[in-house]
Amino acid sequence: SRLGVSKDETVVIGDDHNNLQLQGICRVFIAFNAEKSVAAKADYVVESDSLLDAVAPIIGVRQQRFDANLLVRKTIHLASLLLVPSVFLFGRQAVAILLILTAAIFTLEEYLRVNGVLMPVVSGIVRIAGRKSELLGVSTAPLWLALGVTTVLLLCKTGFVAGLIVVALGDGLSGLIGCVLPIGPSFPFNRAKKVLSETLGFAAAWAVLLLYTDPLTAILCVTVGLIIDVWLTVMDDNLAIPVVVAFTYELVKKGLLS
Repeated sequence: SRLGVSKDETVVIGDDHNNLQLQGICRVFIAFNAEKSVAAKADYVVESDSLLDAVAPIIGVRQQRFDANLLVRKTIHLASLLLVPSVFLFGRQAVAILLILTAAIFTLEEYLRVNGVLMPVVSGIVRIAGRKSELLGVSTAPLWLALGVTTVLLLCKTGFVAGLIVVALGDGLSGLIGCVLPIGPSFPFNRAKKVLSETLGFAAAWAVLLLYTDPLTAILCVTVGLIIDVWLTVMDDNLAIPVVVAFTYELVKKGLLS
């Protein structure tokens, strides 16, 4: 105001939680390569290598919404559904051990990458699948997913199937649909999530879950996963969805939730 610029003439571009306090002085808030809690409350979400792309919403230019990194990331996420038949073939413990070893290799790769050393193949996958914000530091999302899946494999004798289906199809497929078909309104409490893509992704999870359990249990598990995906921004949903959904399933089957 001291410069004679009103709130309606002000645009803020931010990337971390501290920038959210500036929403009170601007008409438009743009999240640029931002953390989840910031993207959830932004008017526009931009992930790009160039700050110039953040100008597109300001000047009214239609932004190119297709994100190749997101497409690859969510395709890999969706492929985690293959862990379900793998468990029935090789056992929960064997698959859990494989995930732990994979997480260890990934952790080593990230340590080397942030120190300027690239690991063949693994670093290439991280480069084409990681979020722009993650590539500036350590990419933790795969580790959270591995931790969540390993936890349910070791602790949930039957619920692990529900947890894997909901995180792979609900979270993964909804993100994939949102990448290819980014249309429709966003949730008012999480503007980074589209109502259409979330509905289609979690509906698919419910349909597949019907092959494993009854309709009411499937609805409960999918609803829990959806709430976490669109509402929880303070914890990584890759960890929270499989763990909470799997334990919800276990509690229902034990008669503790009915």
